[in-house]
Amino acid sequence: MKQNLNHLKPGLYAVWYFDCWDVDGDLYHTLATQDANQLWREEGTGLDMLRHQGDTLLKAWALDDASNLLAQSNNNLQLTQQSLKPGLYAIHYFDNGDPGNEPTHILVTLDDNQKWYNHENGREMFMSEGDMVLKAWALDDASNLLAKTVDPSQLVDIIQKNEIQQRFLADLDI
Repeated sequence: MKQNLNHLKPGLYAVWYFDCWDVDGDLYHTLATQDANQLWREEGTGLDMLRHQGDTLLKAWALDDASNLLAQSNNNLQLTQQSLKPGLYAIHYFDNGDPGNEPTHILVTLDDNQKWYNHENGREMFMSEGDMVLKAWALDDASNLLAKTVDPSQLVDIIQKNEIQQRFLADLDI
């Protein structure tokens, strides 16, 4: 069954999706763009995200100024002093250590001590002088654009299928 995602506008999103082709059948948090033809592509690789039967977009957060933008600053100190709650965020940030010096979108986790960590590799961020958060979006259930379109029982089915697939692969000793 193909998902109906017609209510989402083209643009950049932070997404949580289930990839059926991956050997592990994992759930992923990543950045993706939706084009005018409603094709979802992974940010960075440009690969079609929902190309395999069963691939499912579970959660989506629009990363534009009109949606759930929590904070915007040209000064990292001002932004971190705002009381952002610990959790998962999408940020637009400037990495002073990046040779290209282009602002970048990335998924991060903010901990109880107000330290930012790269969601993908767990490394602490903003260690170089001049690094700064330009914008931040909370990736919580309140701002999830698919909250009413994905049935919670569907998540249970996906997790159970993932467990069955992992047991099957373990039995094959791959």
